[in-house]
Formats: sequence, structure tokens, C-alpha cells
Amino acid sequence: MKEMGVADKYPQLLEEMPRVRAELGYPPLVTPTSQIVGSMSVLNVALGRYKMIPREVKDLILGKYGRTPGPIDPEVKRLAIGDAPQIDHRPADDIPPQMKKLREKLAEEGFPNAPIEDVLSYASFPEVTLNFLRHSNIGMKFHDL
Repeated sequence: MKEMGVADKYPQLLEEMPRVRAELGYPPLVTPTSQIVGSMSVLNVALGRYKMIPREVKDLILGKYGRTPGPIDPEVKRLAIGDAPQIDHRPADDIPPQMKKLREKLAEEGFPNAPIEDVLSYASFPEVTLNFLRHSNIGMKFHDL
């Protein structure tokens, strides 16, 4: 708030945070939604209520972080996303199955019998996993079986 020149508005921020949380449907105050609520609160105090709405707030309202425990304020929704449709299902269901493709890629890299742990590691960190498997005694032992 110092950088924005509104450090003197800290008391207003303390009042704004629970208001924003309620308007955003009471998202849990854990990363990343705690930062989303906090950032939106700071922007509201510094610039005016919902004058600038970050992409993360829009994504929260769209449902990209999952459903919020409570309803989102209709006016905040209108300001943030207009009449764009909200996700009404589990967002991960939109991701196509990838295990077969990941196993094929690992086989192409020389690891045709990679255990599930290596496949999952490769899904999250492909370069790091390949480096580990190529240069680690542990990785070599798994794949030499």
C-alpha cells in the first residue's frame, strides 16, 4: 500500500477485506484465493470499488478455481464478467486424459516401463524428470528392471 501511496487507508482495507470476501462467495483464505481477496481489497481501497478487476478475480468468478462456498454478489459478477457463463462443473473434467500420451513420450525417451510415480513426475516437470531419470542411479535402477 505504501508503493501505491495509500498506506494511510489501512483501516479502510481492514473493513474492505471481509466485504470483498463475502462478495466473492466466501472463498477459503488459503493460497491462491487469499491473495485474490487481498489484492482486490487493496485495489478497491486505492482506486475505488471494482474500478480495476484483475484476471484472477474474473477467473474466480468464472469458476476456474472451483465453486465458491457461497453465492457471488450479482453486481460484482456483472462488473467482472458481464454475462459470460460460469463453469458449473468440475474444471478438471475439461482436461482430456493424458496418461497414454505421457507413457508414449517417456517410452520415446527410453523409459518404456516407467512406473506411475515417474509418469506423474513427468506430467508436472517433464525436463526435470527426464534429467533425473537419465542421470540418477535410482532412475536407472527402476528402468533396468
